[in-house]
Amino acid sequence: VTVSYVELDASGIAVDAQPTEDQLRQRYEAERARFGTEEERSAAHILINVAADADEATVEAARVKAEGIAQQARAEGADFAALAAANSEDLGSRDLGGDLGAIGRDVFPKPFEDAVFALAEGGISDPVRTDQGWHVIKLTGLVPGTVQPFEAVRDQLASEFGESERERLFNEKQGALVDAILRDPNSLQAVAADVGVEVRTSTAFTRGAGEGVAAVEAVREAAFSRPQKDDRQVSDPIEVGQNRVVVLQVTEHAPSALRPLAEVREQVLADLRADRLADAGRKQADALLERARTGETLEALATELG
Repeated sequence: VTVSYVELDASGIAVDAQPTEDQLRQRYEAERARFGTEEERSAAHILINVAADADEATVEAARVKAEGIAQQARAEGADFAALAAANSEDLGSRDLGGDLGAIGRDVFPKPFEDAVFALAEGGISDPVRTDQGWHVIKLTGLVPGTVQPFEAVRDQLASEFGESERERLFNEKQGALVDAILRDPNSLQAVAADVGVEVRTSTAFTRGAGEGVAAVEAVREAAFSRPQKDDRQVSDPIEVGQNRVVVLQVTEHAPSALRPLAEVREQVLADLRADRLADAGRKQADALLERARTGETLEALATELG
């Protein structure tokens, strides 16, 4: 087939509008997290286990024990790691002095997380209840988050504004293209004129291969589908890259046909010779296999064959 087609490519869309300072600052405020590092907190804890079905007296006794440990941990010169080794019932961290390493959001139960992020560095929490029991938590490390100032990222924001504006214009134009196809699904020329894009023509290509725009499998698949190949309708937009689409209409179709023998005689002869050689090879191999099964050695057969 041969097709006429139009192409929309966001990279070729010029962006005239420039962002205002207010627009850039609004984007900066909305996306501040992109321009810095998150706060990093490390913690250790001492756990007093409480069974999920424990009665109120047991729960309270565990809380009192945890409260006593918290008071000991706040005493001047207290060794939290030693207290954890002596008292914690968390087998995974007890021998590490209760150390849990870095604490991120949405990893630990919310009461535990809230306590960690409320502490100052070196601070000891009151007992915190979770499904495991009561925790006494120490904030062992704090690296404050950082945020680059607006002036340092202004140029980046301006460049991104251009890209997002280009993508917005591309989406608008693609929407207009779809609307034009719906209005006139049988004329690519009318669609192109409506949207203001150039109509191009491909070289002839087959279902299996093509050049230029027809090198894209999705283009060939659309061109050889019944609505396009037989009914000559304008296709829907075909994605051929990032923010790049093609719309096509088949203009010529040459059905498959048997080539005359005179044109392909040498190819047919070559195929016949190849078939005969393969057949002769199979027969020879079968004969050798039979001889080997009746006792002749592979060495003797190989010597005979050279």
